Amino acid sequence: MLFTPNRNIFGYGVERKPGTNLYPSFLLSYQKGLEIGAGKTTYSKVLFSYNQPLKLGKFGILNNTLESGKVFGDAQLSVLSPVPANQTYSLVANTFSLLNYYDFVVDQFLVGHFEHHFNGYILNKIPLIKKLKLRSVITFRGVIGNISDSNREINRSSIIYNAPKELYYEYGFGAENIGFGNLRVFRIDCIWSSEFNNPNNSAPNFGVRIGMSPDF
Repeated sequence: MLFTPNRNIFGYGVERKPGTNLYPSFLLSYQKGLEIGAGKTTYSKVLFSYNQPLKLGKFGILNNTLESGKVFGDAQLSVLSPVPANQTYSLVANTFSLLNYYDFVVDQFLVGHFEHHFNGYILNKIPLIKKLKLRSVITFRGVIGNISDSNREINRSSIIYNAPKELYYEYGFGAENIGFGNLRVFRIDCIWSSEFNNPNNSAPNFGVRIGMSPDF
C-alpha cells in the first residue's frame, strides 16, 4: 500500500507519474506464508518505507528515506532481506555501493538513506569551477539489523549469514550536472565505508561510482 498525501499526479492509466512537489511517501507491505502443499514454513513479513524530500531554501534539497522490516517466524532465504548491494560501477538508488551481494542477510532491519543536493550553492562560489556549472552532493547511508539463529539454521548453505548488528554505513561526496551545453545528466561520487568483518568476500572501503540524473 502506497500513500502519498497531497502529491500531484498527472497522466492517465499506467502512464500516471508524480509531480515534483516535495511531499512525503509512505509504503506499507505485508506478506504471509502458509503451509500449503509442500510448504513447510509459516511466517509474516512486514515492510515499511518513508521518503521525504526537504527543500532547504538556497542550501538545496535533502532527500531522506527510512526503511524498516521484520520477519516473524522462520522463512526461506528468498523471503529474508539481503541488504541491497551494488557491485557495479554505477550509482543505484537506495543501495550500498561498497557491499557485495549477500554480505548482510537480515530478518529485521532499519536502514536510512540521506542525500543532499546543494544545487550549485557551494561550487557556484568558486570562480573557475563556476564556469563548469557543476553541483555538489553529499550522501550518507546506514543499516543495522539482525538474523535469528533459527533462520540461519534452516537456510544453511555456503553463504555465511552475517548481519550488521553494529551500524554499517557509507558516506561520500560528488558532483552532478556534468556534461555539455544543455545535456548535463552525469554524476560522479567518491564513497567511503565503515569497516566490518566480511566472512564471505573482501569488500573495498573506498570506491568511485558514476550515475545519470536525466532531470531537465
